[in-house]
Amino acid sequence: MGLGDFIRGNIALYQVCAEKNIPFAIDFSQHPMGAYLKGHEQSTRCDSQACIDLIDVYEDEIRDTAALYNKIKKHYKKGKTLRTYCNAFQTFPISAECKTFVANSMIPNDLLNDRIASVCHPSFNMDCYETIHIRTGDPVAFGGSLKRNVIEKLYDEIGKTIAHIRKNSNKHIIVLSDSTVIKNLIAKKFGLYTTNSVTTHLTAEGGDVAGTLADYFIMINSDKIYQFTNAYHWWGSGFSNSASWIYDVPLACYKLKCFRMEFLQLKQKEFM
Repeated sequence: MGLGDFIRGNIALYQVCAEKNIPFAIDFSQHPMGAYLKGHEQSTRCDSQACIDLIDVYEDEIRDTAALYNKIKKHYKKGKTLRTYCNAFQTFPISAECKTFVANSMIPNDLLNDRIASVCHPSFNMDCYETIHIRTGDPVAFGGSLKRNVIEKLYDEIGKTIAHIRKNSNKHIIVLSDSTVIKNLIAKKFGLYTTNSVTTHLTAEGGDVAGTLADYFIMINSDKIYQFTNAYHWWGSGFSNSASWIYDVPLACYKLKCFRMEFLQLKQKEFM
């Protein structure tokens, strides 16, 4: 699961538990993110086999809170602890109590605050900026690349929005993406800021977890997010969606016509 999946699933779990009066806590202590966050529950380490996987893997869909509860009640016994994780979709509206609960479970610790302070160029104005977030999609995030002609189409599509932003605002613009290559290309092409993190999908082994979290906290503190996503993830991006859901950051969404499956070149070599 990526960070956006994790947050979405925790919103759904909170909603189910609040409705059914089941105590609920978010625990990062058994995840690499736990080294950089505070505010969450600190549990004793348990055998990974004791953690119930409720991730929607299409063969066994858990797409909404009703289906999620049906799964939980098969495993949950009152007075006992059920450890689980999921990426179910929450219901709307999201209550203020839910927003506060999730936000208070994801507070940067000193290590992460240091990384946030160092991840941007020194001239970047951390007090007044807007974010462009580009979701290329898992095929690229996990090591695939985009065909060369798609890059020019990407420049054209995103360039129009950048021109509009600059026409209406003099704020700094920072580019984030699930692809380190793409964010660096866009930043260089249009003279924008980006971060020095190596974008990491949290499902992958290792990687720059602190940098990915730093990117997230930079995004949630921006004045507005312009989300660009591929055409085959209909829900957009949980990474930037959750910034709007939990932290109420204004979000403008755009579908990239150039990001269709047939335009992907699923090879690690020859990025551009």
